[in-house]
Amino acid sequence: MDVMRDAANFFRYLGPAPQAEWWGLAVTAGGSYRAPPGKPYPPPGHPSDHQFTWEQGRVLGTYQLLYLVAGRGRFDSRATGPIELTAGQVLVLCPHTWHRYQPAPGVGWHEHWIEIRGAIPSKLQKEGVLKAEAPVLTPTDAATVGVLLDRILESLRNEDLRSSPLTGAWALELLAQLYAPSPDGPSPTPIALAIGRAERLLEANLARPPLLEPFAQKLGIGYSYFRREFKKTTGLSPGQYVRRLRLEKARRLLGTSPLPVKAIAEELGFSSEFHFSAAFKKQFGVAPAHWRNSTRPH
Repeated sequence: MDVMRDAANFFRYLGPAPQAEWWGLAVTAGGSYRAPPGKPYPPPGHPSDHQFTWEQGRVLGTYQLLYLVAGRGRFDSRATGPIELTAGQVLVLCPHTWHRYQPAPGVGWHEHWIEIRGAIPSKLQKEGVLKAEAPVLTPTDAATVGVLLDRILESLRNEDLRSSPLTGAWALELLAQLYAPSPDGPSPTPIALAIGRAERLLEANLARPPLLEPFAQKLGIGYSYFRREFKKTTGLSPGQYVRRLRLEKARRLLGTSPLPVKAIAEELGFSSEFHFSAAFKKQFGVAPAHWRNSTRPH
């Protein structure tokens, strides 16, 4: 669906987006609108499953990002309660959450918005990056956010009725810009610095990884606390982390070097070729020799 009013005001809803499954993220709608002071909002013409009134609000089945270019207004949701909006802020709306928003009656606003769907935003919400409880963001790099939105909206004006993988890539870059840590934010904590040092230490000594308990003690950090935070940060215990790095390197060596499987196992510190083969098969579902043969020309 496509409604064009003038050079500044338009919106477009695209057809089914297989790119959302192929690439993990697709832009499925977007638009730009200058809401005049005192006029009904939102303007008519949107699909019935997107249209809403302030009195009733709405619940979406997708994610939406709304950038307030100018003006001010208000937002309300079941997850947040009422919030005042000002120019320069971005609303990130999560699906299945009742919400409503509108410009200040005597002021109006200018908005850019896009709708996205796919596995990537769903995972970001699951991991606590996108939060229905924290929908209002103030970009640290408003210029880049504006450029990316302009690029996406210009593409929506000109492309066919299906989403382009490029608009999805720009939308992912937009999310990265919005949620990137501020360069003026707090310095890394001592435990975060310690974990970073430990990761580099383990990566550099895969064959004979150092014991991390003395390492933590030297930094004045209790090992049980360090181990817990290491797993929270990396998703793996130190031992699992080393094993994963060894197996990933082993797979690269199998694909690029002529070394026998036994030599690769010894180089990476496995106790035996049998132990290495069992760990490799458990991780990748196939024995090392079979994996190497499958990558070679017949």
